[in-house]
Amino acid sequence: MMGARCRSFRFLQAPDDPDDYLPVGRSHKVWGLCSNRVVRKGERCQECQDALITCPSVPVRLALAREVGQDLTVLEALTTDNDMAVAAAASKALRNGDSGGLFDVGVRP
Repeated sequence: MMGARCRSFRFLQAPDDPDDYLPVGRSHKVWGLCSNRVVRKGERCQECQDALITCPSVPVRLALAREVGQDLTVLEALTTDNDMAVAAAASKALRNGDSGGLFDVGVRP
C-alpha cells in the first residue's frame, strides 16, 4: 500500500491575472499539485505549509488564515504577518478556536 500524499497546491509563480491568486481550478503555470509523503491523508507537507505561509500573495495568506481546521502552528505564524488583514484573520481564528472558512487554499481529497 502506498503511503498518504500531500495534495496541497503549490504556488509556482506570481500570476498575470489577479483572479488566479487562489488555486482551485486555476492556471497550472501559477499552481502545481504536490505529492510529497505525509503521515495522514489530507495533511499538507511541511514544505507546502511553509511555502503558503511565506507566499508573496496576500490573498493566498489570507485564505490560509481563514481555512477551516487550520493547524495552530500555521495560525500562530500568520499572526506576525506583515499584512494587517492576514495577521488579524489568524488572530481571530486562534481566539475562536477555528477559522472562518471563507476560502480553501486547496487540499484535494
